[in-house]
This record gives sequence, structure tokens and C-alpha cells, in this order.
Amino acid sequence: PPPASMLDVGTGSGILALAAVKLGVRRVTACDHDALALKHARTNLRRNGVLARVKLGVHDLLKDPPPGKFDLVCANVYGRVLMEAAPSLARCVKRHLVLSGLREHELDGIADTYQALGGREVARDGDGQWGGLVMDWGNL
Repeated sequence: PPPASMLDVGTGSGILALAAVKLGVRRVTACDHDALALKHARTNLRRNGVLARVKLGVHDLLKDPPPGKFDLVCANVYGRVLMEAAPSLARCVKRHLVLSGLREHELDGIADTYQALGGREVARDGDGQWGGLVMDWGNL
């Protein structure tokens, strides 16, 4: 079954939030630090008939992280920001954290940072240049 809740950090076009709704996630929140990105996300969500099912908000991970805990948190944000915002972002995770859009040489440091906050690396992928991580907070 799909997770009950999902947070899309750095939503951009809103595609991950849209996919989450379409896959049956009941509570979807999407945020970005850029209000213009949220305008585009809102347009895309409206066009696909799911705007009413996604809570959108402008949040700066370093100063104003989204409130609450989520079963799944997806963050497609610069590695430097993920490192600086790790304590705030980790507090949002109930079960799984997916970090993407990372330079592959950053993966070890980012994984170490989130492991120090209670996560466990369960998957890693890369193409020699870009990569991503999946961290698990459940059943530890």
C-alpha cells in the first residue's frame, strides 16, 4: 500500500506530489523556497485535477522547515542544503527519506550526516556523476 503521507521538498513543477496523489497517498505536502516554483506546481496540479489534494507552501529548510512528520519525504535539493538542513529535515521523517539530484561524490558525506541523525541507508544509485540515496527511519 502507498504511504499515508508524503512531503515533497523542492517540489519545482510538483511532479512528485502529483505522482504521490495518483498513487494513492492520502496526505501530500509540497514545498519549495521559491514562490515562482510553487506557482508552476499549482498550475500543474490544477491541470491534473489534484490541486485540492496537495498542500503547497513556501519553506526554507534552513529557517522554516515544513511542520509535521511524514511517512515518505522526498527531497531533490542541492547537497550543501541537505547537509545544512539535515537536523530539520530528519525531524520531518517518520519512515523513509529519498534524497536525489546529488553529485555522486557527495553521497558518502550526506549518508553519514543522516545516519548520525538516526537514519539507515537502504539504497544508493548513481550514474558516475549524479546520484541519490534512500534512508530508512522505520523499524530501527
